[in-house]
Amino acid sequence: MIRYLLLVVDMSRAASAQDLRPNRLACILGLCRSFIREFFDQNPLSQLGIAIMRNGLVEKLTDLSGSPEAQVAKLDAGKLGSPAGDASLQNALDLSVSLLRSLPPYGHRELLVVFSALATCDPGNVLDSAKACKANNIRGDGRHIRCGAERDAPGTAAASALLTTPSHVGAGQSRAGANGFSPA
Repeated sequence: MIRYLLLVVDMSRAASAQDLRPNRLACILGLCRSFIREFFDQNPLSQLGIAIMRNGLVEKLTDLSGSPEAQVAKLDAGKLGSPAGDASLQNALDLSVSLLRSLPPYGHRELLVVFSALATCDPGNVLDSAKACKANNIRGDGRHIRCGAERDAPGTAAASALLTTPSHVGAGQSRAGANGFSPA
């Protein structure tokens, strides 16, 4: 099975929170690096691309490719800049449709959003974008870096289980339904 996955990372101002050590952004980027390596170990023929949400916009960081080290190298926090503004889930969904809709139908088109903010600031109706994802057979999943890490010992334990199993993305049934997004 060939998978085409767009990984969208929240770099809104919520990612600068200090509730995880050393900060939430460092924790998110570390988990994403591990996820990318594990994803390619389990799916060597697949392709992955990375985008970031910041200031209400979504910026494509990398094109879809099969090189895990090239993807991991782009996730250097020093090169990404600092977290700012709001996250926009609608813009992330729209980007996934524009990048993934033209891919061959024999591959699975997938979107994984790693969210840090508690809300999304969208220019329109996010449900319309979710319907567009579903119409283009894009399966989606999201993970939120939860607050309240004070309960967990080394600080990053709160987030460590979020991205450990790459096969959860689009594996048969997603949380939203068998075909991906299920807007109400």
